[in-house]
Amino acid sequence: MNSIGYYFYDDGYEGRESNRASCERSLSVNCAGRFFTECEFVTDNREGRLDYYLLYILEGRLKLFTPVGEVDCEGGDFILFKPATPYKYSHGKEAPLHYAWVHFTGRDVEEILSEYNLPVFPTVGSVLDGGGVTPRINTFLDACAERTLYKEAELQILFNRLLLSIARSVSGENKRLLKKSVSYINSYYNTEIKIPSLAKMENLSVSRYNALFREVMGLSPTEYIIRTRCAFASELLRSTSLSISEISSMVGYSDAHFFSRIFKKSVGKPPTLYRKSGGTPS
Repeated sequence: MNSIGYYFYDDGYEGRESNRASCERSLSVNCAGRFFTECEFVTDNREGRLDYYLLYILEGRLKLFTPVGEVDCEGGDFILFKPATPYKYSHGKEAPLHYAWVHFTGRDVEEILSEYNLPVFPTVGSVLDGGGVTPRINTFLDACAERTLYKEAELQILFNRLLLSIARSVSGENKRLLKKSVSYINSYYNTEIKIPSLAKMENLSVSRYNALFREVMGLSPTEYIIRTRCAFASELLRSTSLSISEISSMVGYSDAHFFSRIFKKSVGKPPTLYRKSGGTPS
């Protein structure tokens, strides 16, 4: 098992697990991190925690035990536990499991979760990421690892944005009809993707698939693929020194000039200018 955690607000000492309820701020992060394992395990907390607990599955499967039975959760699913809520989940050996976790508190948490219409345990939430939630998680956890001034305020802002990003992506029933193909796009955005193949995954005709996709996602499958590629390209432009040609290839475009035109149309700036501006779209 491999776990990386960042802990805050434990009697002023950073480095030990925090588990507290507080009304000092509207929203405060107690601790956060990543967990990766290929091993079997069971987590059984019969008392629950003092704070709120967000578990977001990035990859793999996890079995959640609820009052009405067991629920199989997978990548893109999340669970929000309220304080003093007992919880139990387990993982087998079928595939590696990777999830992010955040423990948080604050006087306005209940209002925020209600405003964002985020489901809480025993309901399992599910998102269609499209390159939106995962980069937010990475940015948030990167900030957790840094030692900077005004860190508490920064984490509050970034975590609020993460919750908002999840809320915007929460799946309704129609989105679940598209989950296989959208998950495929998110995983294989850097390969050639054909719309008929996506439609076949969902057992839909191409015309019905295109219509349903636009109805649910607000854009066509092709536009969604482009947006997903550009989202990952944006992350690479901000966080690496890779050349435009290398990034173009990594997100599925063999022609760097074509990629630059697509990126400019989608983001508002060509890749070079986007990088120079520090990753600020027009």
